[in-house]
Amino acid sequence: MNKRHLAFALLFLCALCSVLVAQATRVELFGIVRDPSDLPVSGATVQIRNVDTSLSAETTSESSGLYRFVALLPGNYQITVRKEGFSVLKRSGLTLRVGEQVPVDLSLMIGNLSQSVEVSEAAPLLQDVRGTVSFTASKEQVATLPLDGRNFIPLIALSPGVMLPPASTLPRCRSGTACRSRGTPRRRAAADSP
Repeated sequence: MNKRHLAFALLFLCALCSVLVAQATRVELFGIVRDPSDLPVSGATVQIRNVDTSLSAETTSESSGLYRFVALLPGNYQITVRKEGFSVLKRSGLTLRVGEQVPVDLSLMIGNLSQSVEVSEAAPLLQDVRGTVSFTASKEQVATLPLDGRNFIPLIALSPGVMLPPASTLPRCRSGTACRSRGTPRRRAAADSP
């Protein structure tokens, strides 16, 4: 393999890794837009808006009524659905967390676009889309837990189903030193310090 092929392969691998890391921190929201008789509604305009940042995205429901938003940032969201012959539907109170795949089906009511129906609710606590266990440490937990410098290991112990190995095998971080697993600490170089 010549240098050109090797360079291309490394560039491709780096790009792939960055895409995978970005997806792990994003959220997917999907569902079906339905009419009052529970039939799918195609061509409905579905808009999602992040309440915290005011960023919004828009899509149109497919012939099966399916809509999908991928790579959303975690946060609080509001969904608005518009379709000729139906009232505008606004659903708020959706809190999306890192790595979730959240199904939210939307039911439109017969009416005109000047009428609106507002629904306020939270996303379901039980996710039945995929079988994973996850944990997100809140700002309050990070701020109030006694952490050993920049050591994140105590936060991992809060996750459901996690059993930590003996302390002698865990990495340790101390002020002025780099993390070490066993042996003596390595001094940080000037470029490593914050």
